[in-house]
Amino acid sequence: MKQVGVLGCGALGTILANLVAKKVAKSSEYEPQVMWYVRDEECAGARIIDVIKATRENKKYAPGIQILENVNVCAVASDVAAAADIILFAYATRHVNQILEKVQPHLKKDVIFVSFSKGLIVTEPKSYVHLKEIRLVTEEIRRVTGLDSVVVSGALTAKGLSRGEFAEVTIGAKDKVAGAEIKHLLENDDLMLTCTEDVTTVEICGALKNILSVAAGIVDGLKLGANTKSAIIRLGLYEIGQYCRFMYAKYKTSQATLLQSCGASELFTCMLRQSDIMPKVGDDWDF
Repeated sequence: MKQVGVLGCGALGTILANLVAKKVAKSSEYEPQVMWYVRDEECAGARIIDVIKATRENKKYAPGIQILENVNVCAVASDVAAAADIILFAYATRHVNQILEKVQPHLKKDVIFVSFSKGLIVTEPKSYVHLKEIRLVTEEIRRVTGLDSVVVSGALTAKGLSRGEFAEVTIGAKDKVAGAEIKHLLENDDLMLTCTEDVTTVEICGALKNILSVAAGIVDGLKLGANTKSAIIRLGLYEIGQYCRFMYAKYKTSQATLLQSCGASELFTCMLRQSDIMPKVGDDWDF
């Protein structure tokens, strides 16, 4: 049976661990427990992993959500990496390289590595990189681990997923078998996934939508109205397409991918102010 591991203890990582735990508990294809790596950080004066184990709740990043009993909370990333046949990777881009370096020596050669990370990585000058360089998360995963990863992105918030709100997201996978495996693992009555081989556009949409979320927050703050926000959605989507076309032409990106959940739908979602409290910067973030 296949072992599923989750790397990432933020809101999305927590929800993913629960989501997959429900699926594997009913399946004969997967090990009945999900291995979930929780980094060593502080929560209310204690180690976050100790708080989670004691309360079965991630009080720091996903308060109020009970973590299922078949989620095995792990303190050592290499233990998860060594055991997992499928890894769901949900880290902010500032942590990506650090975690990848930890797990790289322990990964199985045929592991399916799935990135939920949204953003671009700016590398610092090192012996192998003499100048600062902007990289996709998938490019960094490939550089460190040698793996071609699957990307999942779309109109999805961790809070909405935890409430059982229906959502559709996009899977970007060059390997159709790997894409189908992740679709089978994640899909349920509340979550629909659509596959495409255009990994790059899926990933870039997830990264650049945050810029437009900030623009939407400015529109709200200045009370410029729905017309202006609509213009930002249309022009923003067009500019994301142009960025993919000219900056990542070597990956054969497709403008049609912009109409998937990772493009138009997520852009619309991040423009919605889902609280009565005026945002400080952008309209919507991970949770």
